[in-house]
Amino acid sequence: TQSTWGLRLNRVSPLHKMEHSLTGPLLSHGTIRRPRKSIWKKASTLACFVALFGAFVVVLLRTSVLSKVEDDSLATKLWRSINPSKGKLTTVSGLIARTLGAEYISKFQLELIDSQTDTEVFEIESVDSVVVLRGTTTVAVASALHWYLKYYCNSHISWSGNRIVVPSPLPVVSPKLVKSSPVKFKYYQNVCTVSYSMVWWDWSRWEQEIDWMALQGVNMPLAFTGQEYIWQKVYNEMGISNEELGKFFGGPAFLAWARMGNIKGWGGPLSQSFIDGQAALQKQILARMRAYGMVPVLPAFNGYVPEALSRVYPNASIIRGSRWNSFGDEYTRVEILNAEDPLFQQIGSRFIAEQTKEYGSEHVYNTDTFNENSPPTSDPSYLKRLGAAVYNSMSSADPHAIWLMQGWLFFDSAQYWQLPQIEGLLSGVPDDKMIILDLFTDVYPEYKRANYYFGKAFIWCMLHDFGGNVGMYGRLPLINEAVFEGLHDPSSQMIGIGLTPEGIEQNPVVYEFMMELGWRVEPVDLPEWISSYVKRRYGDLTPEVDQAWQLLLSTVYNNTNGDKSVTKSVAEIRPEIVYDRDTFMPIRLYYDPKTLVDAWKLFVQSTDTKFASTSTFQYDLVDVTRQVISNAMLVLHDEVVGAFNRSDVEVIKHAGIKIVGALTHMDSMLATNEHFLLGRWLEAANSWATTEDEKTQFEFNARNQITLWGPKGEILDYSSRQWSGLVSSFYLPRWKLFIDTLLNKAVAKQPFDSTEYNEQAYQAEWEWCNQHDRYPTTATGNPLSIAQQLVDIYG
Repeated sequence: TQSTWGLRLNRVSPLHKMEHSLTGPLLSHGTIRRPRKSIWKKASTLACFVALFGAFVVVLLRTSVLSKVEDDSLATKLWRSINPSKGKLTTVSGLIARTLGAEYISKFQLELIDSQTDTEVFEIESVDSVVVLRGTTTVAVASALHWYLKYYCNSHISWSGNRIVVPSPLPVVSPKLVKSSPVKFKYYQNVCTVSYSMVWWDWSRWEQEIDWMALQGVNMPLAFTGQEYIWQKVYNEMGISNEELGKFFGGPAFLAWARMGNIKGWGGPLSQSFIDGQAALQKQILARMRAYGMVPVLPAFNGYVPEALSRVYPNASIIRGSRWNSFGDEYTRVEILNAEDPLFQQIGSRFIAEQTKEYGSEHVYNTDTFNENSPPTSDPSYLKRLGAAVYNSMSSADPHAIWLMQGWLFFDSAQYWQLPQIEGLLSGVPDDKMIILDLFTDVYPEYKRANYYFGKAFIWCMLHDFGGNVGMYGRLPLINEAVFEGLHDPSSQMIGIGLTPEGIEQNPVVYEFMMELGWRVEPVDLPEWISSYVKRRYGDLTPEVDQAWQLLLSTVYNNTNGDKSVTKSVAEIRPEIVYDRDTFMPIRLYYDPKTLVDAWKLFVQSTDTKFASTSTFQYDLVDVTRQVISNAMLVLHDEVVGAFNRSDVEVIKHAGIKIVGALTHMDSMLATNEHFLLGRWLEAANSWATTEDEKTQFEFNARNQITLWGPKGEILDYSSRQWSGLVSSFYLPRWKLFIDTLLNKAVAKQPFDSTEYNEQAYQAEWEWCNQHDRYPTTATGNPLSIAQQLVDIYG
């Protein structure tokens, strides 16, 4: 209690001074010297009474004043309205067993405590030979465990591998460590993450991820799995057949965009076994999230409906939506129901009711209307009615509903969403019934342009990744400052931080750092933090590796020019004479590639050190090597194109040989680490199949998403990955086609025919999407020796 009060008193300095003046002497001394004379004894007793009474009054005043302040806080209103469960401590016991081993459960004492601040607090201290982990929620206790492992045991947990060493006896924590989160909520996931990264996960992989969430402090994760099971029930009851729904639901790898009304039917239809399997998986996911005391965010109705709804309700006000990217009408222009049609409320409330019956609810729902689609009018009054209708479709079935909305539309269609339109949409929902995910705050803090969302609460989010791309990228120095800038901005209603990447399992340092800020109250010394991170990740810190990471911090992890995402490597996009990619997913680097090469050389020099056999070091060595070769590909592209423009056949041949060599080297290096294997992605897709037809469909989904992304390459290479197997079987043949085309045209003294070339490339790409070749699912080769060989070529 004392430590909690101390944190709160920082906000109320006059009371703090008053309390200190009344209670300071009593708190500073263990005893009060007994005077010899009786009169002084009486006076001393009276003084003690007055002081204690004064302190008691101060405590009452402080509690009253602070409670009033908290009651007036929108953040606290939302926290109390949601009323998160504390969870079950046995969940952390299971986490300890899965992470450290069952024998370590008895070495930790787990306790739940109350918080006076309606926010999360954790405590760590040693009592005898046991480490006591306390928290206001089970997630907070898990966060305490993570902090202890990181900062007392020098251990590391990440997507790309763990390095856990727990000393015996356990390191002592004294005095007690207390951490209070400066934000109410720590959110996780983008609506696209479930398709770009999680689509083929089984329960074992989901269990690992939910454990990772808890360790990172996530208390509000998105939970979108299995919603087609609910929609099928709702629409079947309304008279729409499963065959008709098959033209509405997307295929497994494209569900995210079908749910948002961008596309329909592509990659489908969904089999009943997949729908049922996802529903069963969702129940496991939700049970574990709730056991941790997390607040799962469930889906709600956004207005997009099956075309067959017009058959059942011929008088319904339904229009065709706008075209998404360059998809044909068969797969886009999804039907949207007018929010002012009574049927909108009926469908929305029925969905919430059915979902609650099947999965339960914590009353927080996500739905995004007009995500990368255009509303029929820009009239603010219409948008206000629209916002009210969407919210009412939730609240009519759940009076405690809170709408969590991705703010991507305000950025993506900024020309449409001017201040009157933003205010119109948001004003239709009560302030304490809505939370905005400022989805791309790490690059574009939309809350500033959007007039702080006109008083609505928002969460500061790091989007970071698009499409699951694996390039090295980050904005660590900016994030280190900007999160606290938003938190302390007197005009903002920032209530949390969030991770909103489209794809995960890349750049682990960026995600760990972002979530650690949820337990800090001010920026950190970044170079010092990086050194600490590396020591935990590898188990030791040599001057060479420390210097290498400081160079990474100053280059790939210090983007300052406003690039919106990971730099796209020309290795993984269809070759062209001239690339038109100056803004979104640019190919030009924002740092000096020579500096990255210097960092890489330091990594290679460390291959003889004692931690070189550590899996986390090997992952980073592969990753940096991959990035160095990716950067070299840009130079090689310019070389071969320059030779073509000069009609220099010999240089075209020579540059072509180097390009083929670079891609071959990249594939060999990637093959040494299990996290960079195409085979794992395809095998995971096949694991969901129960029939040969499903196996064919699911593998096509998995292949198409990471290459053509559509029947005609509508979002070609958007979700490209640098994986062994994909480089050798897809990117390398495509580059060979490009080089051969350049060579043939140069010999014939003909201009480059982009139409002819693109058609040939498309045919090869489409054939690959329909193949069934198997690829390794386990790593092969030695990354240390390969890196030592490659440094002579690319160093």
